[in-house]
Parts: sequence; structure tokens; C-alpha cells
Amino acid sequence: MKKRFMSAASVLLVIVMLLNGCAGFSEKEGEAENNNSETVEEGGTSKESVVIRLMRDPDSCFTGEYANQNTQDPVEHMVVESLTQENYADKKVIDPLLAKSWEADEDGMGVTFYLRDDVYFHNGEKMTADDVVYSYATLAAQSSQAAVYPWIDFAGTKKVDDLTVYVPMNEYNITWEDDLQFVGIYCKSYTEENKDNSNLYMGDCIGTGPYKIESWTTNDSVVLTKNEDYWGEEAIIDNVTFRVISEMSVALMELQTGGIDALFEADYVDAQEVNNDSESEFRVYEQLQQLQAFLGFNMHSEKVSDIRVRQAVCMAIDREALIQGTFDGAGYVPYCVVPEVAESVHYWEEEDFPLNYDPEQAKALLKEAGAENLELTILADSNDPLRKGAAEQIANMLEQVGVTLNIKLLDGTVMGDTLVNETEEYDLFVRRNGGSPAPGGVAATIINNIGNKCHHDDSPITEEMMDILTEVTQTADDEKRLELWEEYQLRFPEEWLSYFPYQSGDSYVICSKNLENVKWNTFVYNINEWYFS
Repeated sequence: MKKRFMSAASVLLVIVMLLNGCAGFSEKEGEAENNNSETVEEGGTSKESVVIRLMRDPDSCFTGEYANQNTQDPVEHMVVESLTQENYADKKVIDPLLAKSWEADEDGMGVTFYLRDDVYFHNGEKMTADDVVYSYATLAAQSSQAAVYPWIDFAGTKKVDDLTVYVPMNEYNITWEDDLQFVGIYCKSYTEENKDNSNLYMGDCIGTGPYKIESWTTNDSVVLTKNEDYWGEEAIIDNVTFRVISEMSVALMELQTGGIDALFEADYVDAQEVNNDSESEFRVYEQLQQLQAFLGFNMHSEKVSDIRVRQAVCMAIDREALIQGTFDGAGYVPYCVVPEVAESVHYWEEEDFPLNYDPEQAKALLKEAGAENLELTILADSNDPLRKGAAEQIANMLEQVGVTLNIKLLDGTVMGDTLVNETEEYDLFVRRNGGSPAPGGVAATIINNIGNKCHHDDSPITEEMMDILTEVTQTADDEKRLELWEEYQLRFPEEWLSYFPYQSGDSYVICSKNLENVKWNTFVYNINEWYFS
């Protein structure tokens, strides 16, 4: 096993070297030490601040940019709130947040929300129906959210009275209740007054959340302070600092030297090292990821239009070796075709899975399809070492069955647009796919996820597949929905195969041993409820 955590002597040596040779680092360490000063109070927390490592810049606190949600979620959800929220204990349950209750129309074509009467924005203005209507009908309607959730008629949102809002639907869809937890509510007057401010959704962003933004330094840090006038239960820790540290080795050193208290997106190897060390000063919080790593097929590419070619590509991939190589052994091979957070997942027995590693069968299928000596192009995110590593390993594996795979690396912000709008540029891609555990949540993601639309948009190959998935999200009959969902999963490997999952696993947070009450729902942590024992 790789030894990533240093001994106490090694850490001390590093600190001495840094103090002697790097004044800038020394200053930052001093700031972190001051921020983490002990303030033990009865019934309170032993530290008044927490410092959290993020792998990437949080980008903004604008919930309308769906493509960046996973990156910005930890910061955004402490500042900007929505009408609903996922329950931390039961992820299939949606709880009230800024809405105290709601009532759907009998035909499911609209919903009336009854708002809380005690919610104030960070600038002191009271939240009313005008703010919700503005956030939906203006902000969300003009953002990528409208494309991700096309069944919600954001633009048609109406005020009933100061504390009542009506949201119409373009079509019936069982996922609306879950979807609206990702649409933030912003102060209408403040946003209008500052709409030309480039910092509006970063350092100058205000919401109704348990924390306010104190400072925002792009690619470096975001500092939050407790909202003393929060409408709900007051946050326990006074100050939260998110530090952007892309290199895991640097993040681990910062954890050991006290520069950070919690490390998001920790590596499996490091998490296991902590778990196996009974004397470790750290602990690991582990949760099932809502995402699967997968290989996607461009369903517009003639080179992979024959399903035998797609099946051959899948059978040429040794998923166990891929997990050991790219993921350092983290996770496991999924013997299913949908993320495991979904309802009613169909699992195959390992020996019965229809796309198991079989290079000889892969060669036979390629020959049968007249696709020997095939040359393909795969897209991968240049900023994601796991996706780059997976693409490189897959290229080596495909070479063994006579397929040449050219790797094209793109920045993540460019890749989504390329996947959807430049389908002539590639044949394969690597991404992650997920969705909500709520009924129909994963089916809705497969249909509408912006980065994955090349699976199916305007492709006759997947037309029937799309009809089934759409029906899954549009039927209120639970028994019928689950029958359709089972049918989709069973037919997928033999008839459509627009993607191929190669890794499932857990998400790890390594943190100080005395950090308590860390909980995680499908997308975000309950940082406002954390405390130090």
C-alpha cells in the first residue's frame, strides 16, 4: 500500500523547511492557526472555524449553471437555498426548506408553494413570492436549468399572494419535487440592481442560507461567516473556509499540519490508510457515490453505429484492471447498467453479465461487423486525472483487439459543448453519470443531462429507449413505472448500449478525528451542523 501520510517527524521537517524558505506559506499557515483558535463552550464546539479542501474552484453560487453543480455545491448550498431539500437520512424523501408546504394539482400539471413567513436575505430584505417568481421566471427560465428540466414551466411561474407561488408544468413528470431542490432563490431587488456586477454570484452573492460570503478569491479560497439572523437553526461553527487545493499530496500535508480540517474527494488509498491506522489523528466519512464512471458512445458516429462494435469495445475492457490502475483499487465493477442510487436496480450475477471482459469475443464481434483495424477518437477532461487515466488504459486495452484509440483532451468547460454540438469530432468519451434516488431520478438524468445528450439526441438507434425512459418519468403508477424501468435495464446491453459503466464506488472525506456530525445527501454536506468535540 502506498504510504501517503507522513510520520510526525517528517511533517515537522517539512514545516521547518517551509518556515525557513517560504514566507508566503508561513503566513497562510498562521492565518489558518488563528482561524482555528480554540473556543470551548458548554454545549458548543471546541473550534470556532473549519477549513475544508476543495479539489476545484467552486466557480459561482448561481444555481442555473447546471454543468458546474457538483463543483460549486459545497459552497453554494451554505449561501443560497431552494424551496425544497433532500432528506439526509432518507434520500428518497424531499423536505420543505424555504417553502413550508406545497400542493400539486390533481393532474400533476402544476404545484402551489406556500412560503415561510420568517425568511430574510443576507441584506436584511424579507423573502416574498416576488423573489421566488423572479428566481424562476427570469433567472432559471433563461439558464441551462430550463433545458435540464424542460417539464417545469419556469417562465410561467406566478405570484398568488405575498407568500404563495404557483409553478406550472409543461408536461407531467414525477421528478419535479426533487428537481426544485437545485433551483436557488435570489433577492429580486438586489439582483436587479447588481445584474451588471461580474462578482454578483461570487463574492457579492447573497442568499438566505446559514452562512454569508466574507471573501472569494478565485482558484484560492472562499470564506463564509455565520448568518446570525438565519431563519432556521443557527449554524454551530462560526466560520467556514474552503481552500482550493488540486494536488492531493499538498492537501494531505495541509491536513497533517493543521492547514485544513476536512479533505473532500479524498483518494481511496489514503482513506484506507486512515481506516487501518488505529492511532490515526484522522477519521474517514464514507458514502456511496451517486455517480458511475462510464464510457460513452457517440450515437451519431457511423464507426460505432453497429451494436456489435459497441459490444466489442466493452468486452475488450478489463474493468478490474482499470479500477486497480486508474483508481488505485477504489470502488468495484458494477454488474448493473444504472447508478446504484437508483430505485430498483437490476443486478446480474457476475458470470451472467452480458458484457464481461472477453477479448477473443471482442475480436470475433469486430470481424463479424467488418470493423477490423478500427480507429476511434475518445474525449476526456484534461483537468480530471481519473478520466485521463481511464482513457489511457482503455486505449491500451483496445489495442489488444486491433482497435486504435486516439485520445483528445479538452478542458471540462469545453467538453460539454463539444459532446452535444460537435458530434463529428469523436466516437467515445469518458464521464460520470448519476442522478437522484427519488422515483424516476436516474431515468430523468439519462434523458436530459446536458453532457450526455449525445447518447440519444436525434439518434434512431435509441428512439425506443428514449420512449421507455420518458414513460418511466411520466407515469404516476408505481407498478407500471418499475416494470418499464426493469425492461429498460434488461434490454439495454443487447439493443441500445449507449454507455458502459466501468466503476462504482464511495466518496471519502478525511478529517480531524474530533469533527462530528458529518452527513451527506446525494449532492451536499450539512456543514452548518458540523461541530468539533
